[in-house]
Amino acid sequence: MKHRRDMVEGTNVSNIVVSKHLCSNNTSGHTGVGLDRRTGKWYAYINFQKKHYNLGLHKDKSAAIRARRAAEARLHDPVILEYWDSLTEKRKKEFQDYLRSTNK
Repeated sequence: MKHRRDMVEGTNVSNIVVSKHLCSNNTSGHTGVGLDRRTGKWYAYINFQKKHYNLGLHKDKSAAIRARRAAEARLHDPVILEYWDSLTEKRKKEFQDYLRSTNK
């Protein structure tokens, strides 16, 4: 397997960044948050390292968004920080440019 420079603990950091962008069919306005039409409650979930985590049903959308953000902080942020700390200054600039280009 070819060595990838954006891998940390078997996780592709670029995929984490891309996963934060809304899919075209997202109706909640936030990645990993949706409305369960059967119950009328908002659900939150996150996928990380080939595992799917259900973050529960919530009465309002803001609670589901908070649950998703907390899971991102717990699962994604340590990997992103480890990746960032391992970069040279040149690669940090490239990564920042990449982040800017994906936020359009």
